[in-house]
Amino acid sequence: MKTVTIYEGKAFNAFPDAIAGEKGSVYTFVVRDEDDSLYDLTGATVTFKLKQINTSANKASVACVLSAPTSGECTYTVGLTDFDTVGVFDAQLLIVNGSLTSAIFLGRFQIQKALP
Repeated sequence: MKTVTIYEGKAFNAFPDAIAGEKGSVYTFVVRDEDDSLYDLTGATVTFKLKQINTSANKASVACVLSAPTSGECTYTVGLTDFDTVGVFDAQLLIVNGSLTSAIFLGRFQIQKALP
């Protein structure tokens, strides 16, 4: 399991690089607001989005599990084909809670070829 703490409204590179073919890994995101308080995700829908740079289509758009919503915690499990392409990607969390929508840029990272 990999844990990433993210802050609403701030862009930064927090998402760790991955290996092509990785699947089943669990990433735990802890969302905090600009005051460093835990962001209550109760009732929200959180989506992990992944897009290879210089392309227009998302490589992945997967609903996260709200593992501890009052503590700002949600998890994303890597699917069978999410990390199957070597390249540079942008990752984002999209949080929708009622009429409020917040997109949090997780960063640019690489999916690297597995060693033989």
